[in-house]
Amino acid sequence: MKMLTTLVALAATTALLAPATAQSSSTHTESVRYADLDLARPDGVRELDRRLRTAIENACGPISSADPAGKRAVRACRTSLRNAVSERRNQVLAGIDRPEPIVVALAR
Repeated sequence: MKMLTTLVALAATTALLAPATAQSSSTHTESVRYADLDLARPDGVRELDRRLRTAIENACGPISSADPAGKRAVRACRTSLRNAVSERRNQVLAGIDRPEPIVVALAR
């Protein structure tokens, strides 16, 4: 069975999570598969949203209460990725599918 999934790629600036003086960057990528979900049912949509939320949290990293500046940066990162994924999520729910998984990618 061929998985019907969608691709979302986002390259965020390194300034979001790393100091401006950073010399190198890396990319964190999370794949979100949804072919096993029945997206016509509310529980399938909730599961897709849970998977996307988990991928975004993994890409942006944990929030630490001990670091207020870092906490703001992680929240901004998550908001940015949610906005980037939102359009593709809506396309998936509308039935506009592509053969790739949804990929949440963050350049650091």
